[in-house]
Amino acid sequence: MNKETSSRDIKLLGFVLAIVIAAGAYFFGTKPLNEETNAIKAETQQIKARIDELAVFRPKREAYETDTQNYITERENIIHQYQEGKGGFSQADTIETFVDLEEKNEIFITSVEYANVDNSYEFLSMPGFRGLTADIQLEFEGEYDNTKVFLNDILTNVSDPTAIESLEMEYSLDTGVITSTLGLKYFALQSATAPNPAEPIEMECGVENIFSSEGGVASPKTMAENFQYIRSDYDLCAVVSPNGADLDAIIMGTSNNSKAKDSISVDENGETELTVTFMGKEGKYTVNYQLGDEKYPTKNFDKGATIKVGDTLDFLIQSTERSDKKDKVALTVNFVNETDMELNVLIADDDENSPRVSVGDRKGEVKIYR
Repeated sequence: MNKETSSRDIKLLGFVLAIVIAAGAYFFGTKPLNEETNAIKAETQQIKARIDELAVFRPKREAYETDTQNYITERENIIHQYQEGKGGFSQADTIETFVDLEEKNEIFITSVEYANVDNSYEFLSMPGFRGLTADIQLEFEGEYDNTKVFLNDILTNVSDPTAIESLEMEYSLDTGVITSTLGLKYFALQSATAPNPAEPIEMECGVENIFSSEGGVASPKTMAENFQYIRSDYDLCAVVSPNGADLDAIIMGTSNNSKAKDSISVDENGETELTVTFMGKEGKYTVNYQLGDEKYPTKNFDKGATIKVGDTLDFLIQSTERSDKKDKVALTVNFVNETDMELNVLIADDDENSPRVSVGDRKGEVKIYR
């Protein structure tokens, strides 16, 4: 066998080796470079397109930069305020908001019930802050158009973000009034180092108490020992003011606001007669009252208007000392209690030497405290 390699074989091997080298150069050199080049070209095209998009904003660049810096500064100021304790829920502010909306829309709020504030979520991008939620149940009465506007105002005019969780409505053919129960959920931001957001409700009589006794009731033992709870937890309120005061002489309703839908008033320097009638049983109660020639409700007076009460039925008569001998403002009150509850009446701060308030006729279970 001839083991020597011929010149022909050498040439063939050289040709094959050249092909292998050329293929390797292509697959391991030229091809990756081409792919990278194409990728760079595509990215370049995208960058050019983005530059063209941003070019239209170039004339306003300084304004955008200024606005951005202002927003950053404002954000830092807000965060700093939260770190100092601002934020969370203020029940007092919420009550004032509801009172303003009530007067604006001619809606009668019968009760507001608060649940505990929950720490619902943490901010990963903003450590040191917590997100809070609180549930509020609102009961109110009003005509159809006023009710619609009132609901819209709650969602648009309340400072904290608000969502309606539930809504129940009942329409009365007799009175044309819608009775509504509204469930709201509030959302707020607060510093994690701020104190517990829950705060008590403390409302002095004569401010604007939209609560009935359903909101919170003293225990029977406390009631027996101290009937002064009625000052801040009542279902109806009559306010007797001195002659010449800024308020009308006598205001009757759920507050001293003579403009409230359920309020009636007289402004005479003399004696006025008031008759209040409570009706109903088993949690469904109505009331009507007549102060001089003024009546509430004006429609279906004998049937009365719905009133929400809790475990007690309470009536506050807030009186005052006489300003001088010419101050003749006085009130005689007749009580008619046709319910299955006892009526508790507190006559507060009356003039000791010359009382303004006197008790007339009484029908049913009525307790008078002075």
